[in-house]
Amino acid sequence: MHLVLCIQQGERVAEVAQQFDRICGAVSTLKQTPETEHVPVLGYGDPNDSARSAAALAAGARLMVAEAGVYEQLPQLLDHVLRVE
Repeated sequence: MHLVLCIQQGERVAEVAQQFDRICGAVSTLKQTPETEHVPVLGYGDPNDSARSAAALAAGARLMVAEAGVYEQLPQLLDHVLRVE
């Protein structure tokens, strides 16, 4: 099972900020639930936004990467986050 959360291009910044908080809440709930705590989460976004990266990692994202790197390195990133710990 994979979880992918996407924000559509063209949404206003305020909407994205509200969604980011909800996404972090959803990831946190996912990681605190015994049946889903094993689901790997890969986050991506602005590499200069260290506060959001830290929040996503604290919520339970296994890895945060720059948005531009996702498309170029997706197979390697999936290999990394899907490793069984």
